[in-house]
Amino acid sequence: MSVPAAEPEIVFLSAPTDFQMADEWYEFAVPGHFWFQWRFRVIERLLPAEGPPGPVLEVGCGNGVARSQIEERYGCPVDGCDVNLVALRRALPGKGKLYFYDIHQQRAEWQGFFSMLILLDTLEHIDEPEGFLRSVAYHLKPGGLVLINVPALQSLYSRYDEAAGHVNRYNVAALRNELQAAGFSIVRHAYWGFTLLPVALARKCLLRFASRERTIQQGFQPGSRLVDAFLRTLMRVECGSHLPVPIGTSLVALARKEDMA
Repeated sequence: MSVPAAEPEIVFLSAPTDFQMADEWYEFAVPGHFWFQWRFRVIERLLPAEGPPGPVLEVGCGNGVARSQIEERYGCPVDGCDVNLVALRRALPGKGKLYFYDIHQQRAEWQGFFSMLILLDTLEHIDEPEGFLRSVAYHLKPGGLVLINVPALQSLYSRYDEAAGHVNRYNVAALRNELQAAGFSIVRHAYWGFTLLPVALARKCLLRFASRERTIQQGFQPGSRLVDAFLRTLMRVECGSHLPVPIGTSLVALARKEDMA
């Protein structure tokens, strides 16, 4: 008989809310999923070889997949915060702490405290990204870094994006404009998932016939071992080339907080 995993320790810094996302997504959001492994391989290329400068806070950490990947790879603690209690309760224990925290609260002791904030597939859920990014900047030291991943290409927007709570998808110009308006400048960026473009287009068409209840599962899960093996082959081909791709299904960027002094 299996023993259920203990709930992680969560520090409550904000009042509980009724915030809801597509919580079923977290049933499939696991480190072994090909998409999370692909995303992390791209992130590794943008981060310094020694890893992210600390202290680090992941905003919108969800169930902590990226946090776990970074801690395991670089051995550094990564704190995580979210306002989705369902997701936080699914997180595995790590070196850093987990917080139920709304960054718009802007706690005084965290003003200019962190060297890096991580926003992985978070920004596309925000209705007012400039204000959100200004709250991000509040928590960063001058010259601090923010690591961002977002879905790319508005032409790929589909029922999956709607079910996942995405407001929109990005290109480099749109992301740069939002970052500059909040006091950031992009240091480097990269599209990824170029070989996934036909898959994303096929998903957009097929999900027109999917039920709302199964949209997340059918849009994110490979569905079979054969399909999973095919998608992992695409990952190996694209990542193995070590060449930048001109476009992709996702966009990752490293940006620096400008010194406003």
